[in-house]
Amino acid sequence: MAPPGPPDWGELPEELLCRVLSLAGRDQGPIVTLVNRRWRSCFYAEPSLWRSLEIRPGTLAALSAPDKRGWFAGKLRLVRLVGPLLQELRLVDAEAVIEDAAGSTPGAWRLADLLRCLEAREFSSLAIIRNLGRDVFEDGFPFPELHRLMQTTKLDLAAGRLTHAAQLLGGLTQLRHLSCIFGNPPPDEFASVVAQLAHLATLKLYAPAFPPLQSLTRLQHLRHCSLWCHWGPDAPLPSPSLFPRLESCSLKAIWGRLLEVSQQPGASKLAAAPAL
Repeated sequence: MAPPGPPDWGELPEELLCRVLSLAGRDQGPIVTLVNRRWRSCFYAEPSLWRSLEIRPGTLAALSAPDKRGWFAGKLRLVRLVGPLLQELRLVDAEAVIEDAAGSTPGAWRLADLLRCLEAREFSSLAIIRNLGRDVFEDGFPFPELHRLMQTTKLDLAAGRLTHAAQLLGGLTQLRHLSCIFGNPPPDEFASVVAQLAHLATLKLYAPAFPPLQSLTRLQHLRHCSLWCHWGPDAPLPSPSLFPRLESCSLKAIWGRLLEVSQQPGASKLAAAPAL
């Protein structure tokens, strides 16, 4: 009896082929996608490969204008291919990626073009990491496209300052985790806007100083709260006892004293430590 011949990859069911290609990992994508159209289609359709994506410009600033246009075009094509599968998207060092409506970077797409590629029912986590000398959102930010992703449960922001806080957070009613790093104090209305996020369970805020935070006591589902500032709060902080589900809360002042607060069911503990 003749030994069996080599497997015919063309006869593999698409679901199995996708799984096999997923084992190769993203690093092998430039190779496997050149085999044929079917392999390319399966590679970009495998959910386990494309649950998350990080876009980091890296050395983009050193490229010529034509190379920049090619970089942007390639990234946008990728997001269009895998956008319906993405659950998490991180834009790191995002000066070249996030532009206002004018599109000042050669070849840059507006953030709206990128957000439109995401599937609202699947998407859950967005991170926008900007230079701390820039606003989170300049004029022309596509709030409608962001609010279309209303099932988003996690949002990470880093920038110089936050503008349009109400417009930004008002449509993300399902947020459970919010982390913000600002180079300037957030606006006075920041706490009242955050307080409207009824499902928020984790809040992390890093800024030179804090506005009044008493309205945060409306966050009845808050479990973890972390606040970092340079000199300490300018206004009294709400008592941890006002948050019925709070499990941990910490305030760290870089140039002042360090205050650690932790609360567990039925008990609370307050500890002060020397300056950092």
